[in-house]
Amino acid sequence: MNVIEGNEYGASTGGRRAVQYKMNNSFMIYTLVITLDQYYTALDIFDLENKCVADNVDIDNPLHNEDQILEVMVHLIEDIILSSITAVSNFRGIKKIIISPVCNE
Repeated sequence: MNVIEGNEYGASTGGRRAVQYKMNNSFMIYTLVITLDQYYTALDIFDLENKCVADNVDIDNPLHNEDQILEVMVHLIEDIILSSITAVSNFRGIKKIIISPVCNE
């Protein structure tokens, strides 16, 4: 079984129709996406077809208490993974998107 598989033929442009490809989602491989910016944090789980497979977790950042940020993040990650339909062994990537604050100075 291949990770990439032929999906269907594309529209003809006058020559041979091109084969379109897609990710084979039967592998059940997932990615945890963590989005951080100065005001909120969002967590999502996506499959190989880029479909969200878990309810989005979105919270205000607890920046007023820096000592507990790591603990809060670990708790949120554990919660979203445990409440999803995915096993931890099916995760192949964790992607962090960090949006830094804009300084107006």
